[in-house]
Amino acid sequence: MSDVRPISEICNELKQLLLAPLSSPDNVFQIAEEIEGRPEAIKAVPDLLMLLEQNPEVDWGMPGPVVHTVEGISGDAYELLLLESIRRAPTPHTLWMLNRVINGVPEDVRNTYLAAMEEAAARPDASHQVREAAQMFLEFQREEA
Repeated sequence: MSDVRPISEICNELKQLLLAPLSSPDNVFQIAEEIEGRPEAIKAVPDLLMLLEQNPEVDWGMPGPVVHTVEGISGDAYELLLLESIRRAPTPHTLWMLNRVINGVPEDVRNTYLAAMEEAAARPDASHQVREAAQMFLEFQREEA
């Protein structure tokens, strides 16, 4: 019998973690490491991003296990989920992830991601920290262009 938990069980555990604010990211880090490299890891990304959204004060690392796991997913599926997350509730960490995405995409896609960053910078409901992070990344991207 295999020691690999089904992704459905892992997603259920992530959903349970979403029910209350986190005091520590340790459980999430363990889950991220557990699913890293698995083909079905994309199924956990919405919950992982939601945990980032709901717990912006948590030290998620630089970049940390969550980012390593999410960025390790092939294709652009996680990028689209990241955009949805940023449009819902941007955090400095998800904006940082978006900045990393912008660094490696073709020009036509880059403009879509820059527009999402601009929206985050202008959101009146976003914290000062979020707006400041978005502005900093926009300035960085303008210098790189």
